Amino acid sequence: MTSPELPIRFRDCEWSHLRLWIQLANPPGEEEEGYLRHVLESWYSLGVLGAFNATRLPIQEAGVDLEGFVYPAETESLPSMMHDLGDVEIQGEWVTCWADMGTADSLALDILCNALTTLSREYVALKQVVFGGESQPE
Repeated sequence: MTSPELPIRFRDCEWSHLRLWIQLANPPGEEEEGYLRHVLESWYSLGVLGAFNATRLPIQEAGVDLEGFVYPAETESLPSMMHDLGDVEIQGEWVTCWADMGTADSLALDILCNALTTLSREYVALKQVVFGGESQPE
């Protein structure tokens, strides 16, 4: 499945109650719903475990030559954890949920955008992704 570039935009973003809107090209079938729920729930699971901590990226900072690299023990960096994810709601061509991003870094949003872009290109055609706002985007 190939789709054109996925528009991703931001509006009225509140970190403690960040609403996510995903517009699908077509109403989803059972398989597409499963993919969407899995992506969002996996993203949240990683967030709860503190995966989105931009101050602790030793492998990224080490570069491509990892020969002999030893992952450093936990440093005194602040925890970076998401706090909550609301129910994933699917109504027609729209998928929505909210997240309490807690102390997670904005790295979490980049990772989700990367995943949704690939999801759209390979599995479920998405029209747009909108972060923020309490009302359905136009």
